[in-house]
Amino acid sequence: MKIKCMMNSDEPPCEACKLTSRDCKFEHVGVKREKPPSVREVEQLKRKIAQLEAVLIRLRPQIDLSLLPRTNDQAKTMANALQDTSSSHPPDPQISLLTKI
Repeated sequence: MKIKCMMNSDEPPCEACKLTSRDCKFEHVGVKREKPPSVREVEQLKRKIAQLEAVLIRLRPQIDLSLLPRTNDQAKTMANALQDTSSSHPPDPQISLLTKI
C-alpha cells in the first residue's frame, strides 16, 4: 500500500508515517533544484572571464595567468598559501604579483 507523506510539522516523521510505523521519506515541497546553466549563460561567463583576464594583463603584464586558480580547491590552496607566506616566509614572487592587483 502506498501512502503519501504529509508533513504537518518541521521535523519528520510525518503524521501518515507515524500512524503506519514507516520510515518517512518526505521531501520538502517548494525546494527547487538548481538547474544547470544554459549554454548561453556559460558563453557569457566565458566572455566575462576573458574580459577580466585582459584587465589583469593590462594592470599587471608580468602576471602568468596560468597560475590563477581554476577550481575552488585551487583557490583555497592559494588563499592558504597567501596566509602562510604573509606570516612566516618570504612570499613567492608570482603569488605576490597576484596580491598586488
